[in-house]
Amino acid sequence: VMVQREGLKEPKEFKIFRNFVMVETVHGVQRDKNADWTFYLDEKNKIGYVHITQFIAIDLDEDGREEFGTVTDLKKAIAQLKKTGLNGLIIDLRENPGGYLSSAWHLCELFIDRGEKVVTVKPRAGAVREYKAEAAGDKSFEIVVLVNGNSASASEIVAACLQDHARATVVGERSYGKGSVQDVREFSPTGGQLKYTIARYYPPSGRNIDKLATEQDPTIKEWGVKPDAGFEVKLSSEELNDWYEYAQDLLVIPPPGKPGAKVTPEKDKQLAKALEQLRDLIKASGKAGK
Repeated sequence: VMVQREGLKEPKEFKIFRNFVMVETVHGVQRDKNADWTFYLDEKNKIGYVHITQFIAIDLDEDGREEFGTVTDLKKAIAQLKKTGLNGLIIDLRENPGGYLSSAWHLCELFIDRGEKVVTVKPRAGAVREYKAEAAGDKSFEIVVLVNGNSASASEIVAACLQDHARATVVGERSYGKGSVQDVREFSPTGGQLKYTIARYYPPSGRNIDKLATEQDPTIKEWGVKPDAGFEVKLSSEELNDWYEYAQDLLVIPPPGKPGAKVTPEKDKQLAKALEQLRDLIKASGKAGK
């Protein structure tokens, strides 16, 4: 690629090679001077914060578990937090469009009991598939999950699963309502591929997630993942615009040697509500910091 820049007499040449791009999907509270994430939002009460931007799984092992990807990075973040104690964790799924079902499944396994149902996939034709936790999850800390109107698909699987098992409090606004499953198949006439909907998924309670299902069947009224009672926090148009601007600043990688922008509950009333809930739960458990 030839690039002409201001101040250069001649274009500069860059050699670019095709390869996998390792997308960072687990963000924290603030990037430190080395551009690494810190994850404590409230160090006094040992409350951590992670923002999962999408669900990816790369390089699966023989058992179908990822060796790199969202679940692996989340495990590392939790391990880092638990070194000095972890009483509560906020999992922010706002603006998360989804991703791999397998990634959502294995993420839920981190927090629920072995054998508990994560999600059921019901295809147009063929056998129903149930995904259950195959490992014992960590229940040593409280969890709050944040969702909004753009939390979709795999993020709804996670939010609904943790809500149905009473493992997390869901805070924010009703999710997008994408309860469908897509697959990519070879299309031999052209040598290309087709991506199409093959099934709907249902959380452990069996409730409907898919908004389109309510249009196809008037008897179905429920869709999406709703916040728990008393934890719906709506944003006005002005508040939403302010939040988008603030949230975009958090994604900027700072210059070398300088810390990045910091997650601030005072600028985010949905996050503030989540933090308040965790502090109340931790106080009730007798683990609150002095």
